[in-house]
Amino acid sequence: MSTVTRYTEPGFLYLFAGLILISLAAITSTSLAADDKWERRENMPESSRCCTAAASVDGKVYVIGGIEVNRAPHIPNPGDLTLDRVQEYDPVTDTWAAKRSMPTTRARMAAVTFDGMIYVFGGAERRGGKVLDAVEVFNPEAGERGAWKKLAKLPTALAATTATVVGDKIYVIGGWDRGAQKEAFGTVFEYDPKEDEFDQKRDMPTPRGGLGAAVLQGKIYAIGGWNFEEILDTVEVYDPATDTWEAKKPMPIKRALFGATTLSGRVFAIGGLATFSDNQNDEVLKRVDVYNPALDQWVIDEAVPLPRGRAGVPATVASNKIYVPGGRAGIQSFPSIYEYTPGALSVSPQDKLTTVWAELKQQ
Repeated sequence: MSTVTRYTEPGFLYLFAGLILISLAAITSTSLAADDKWERRENMPESSRCCTAAASVDGKVYVIGGIEVNRAPHIPNPGDLTLDRVQEYDPVTDTWAAKRSMPTTRARMAAVTFDGMIYVFGGAERRGGKVLDAVEVFNPEAGERGAWKKLAKLPTALAATTATVVGDKIYVIGGWDRGAQKEAFGTVFEYDPKEDEFDQKRDMPTPRGGLGAAVLQGKIYAIGGWNFEEILDTVEVYDPATDTWEAKKPMPIKRALFGATTLSGRVFAIGGLATFSDNQNDEVLKRVDVYNPALDQWVIDEAVPLPRGRAGVPATVASNKIYVPGGRAGIQSFPSIYEYTPGALSVSPQDKLTTVWAELKQQ
């Protein structure tokens, strides 16, 4: 009589799980390489620029303010020009449209979308110039070119700050003043758009400007930045519900003035500066690092790098794609906008590892 062997020993289960994970990793890696891509789209009209703000509304991308960097000696009138310009990019038609200019000319400000409106906080008149407390809101639907309105001022003037939305509040975190004091801030201001009021919350543990911020599951991830002494790899998470901060795993590298956003349940850190002297000797990054909050882990090669290194870039998501406009490297700023298609990022072998291992432990 034949004997049927049932392989239920733990050793076999672990081997089986390992084979599954290897297959998943191979499939996912192949899919990522085939699907994930950056594509250069139609250039911004009229000028190149860095240190802009960007936000998306109804599938369209709005690029706001910034600096046109032009220091090449062979170009007439070299120097930096700070802008109030607002341009709308339509990814469907790959076209740009001029919108109404900001009331305040500025760069290195923060912008965020709330309830179909774009709120802009702080900034500077120029690089190294006066830091601003101006807050203004843009309504893209008000007439052909939209409309701006001035709001209550920031309690503290801030440049290179960040802004994110959690629930019905906007949070403005960090920033710096590059004037005589050269001060970096860890301040957290909660803004109520309905009441047009600010409320100060618990300070961020590590004061810094030029940081990135992204929201996942109601918590704000404050990433990287510069504190006038060094560029940072620091990651700290703020929970608005409890007004508390928690340290997380640092980035694989230090960076400032980079794009940060969320997509497919992960945080993307895009481009930026690895060294900061504000001149042509800065080390500009093209790498993209991805943070998985479920594992508190940074994945270095989960996303393909930018085609070209750039700093002073924002990042915004529209229709499940990331858009990175402008930026600079050395003595020139860029008119280009890059579009990132995520491909298979929603499937991760690390997520599968967690699931399979949990199932095995229950056997």
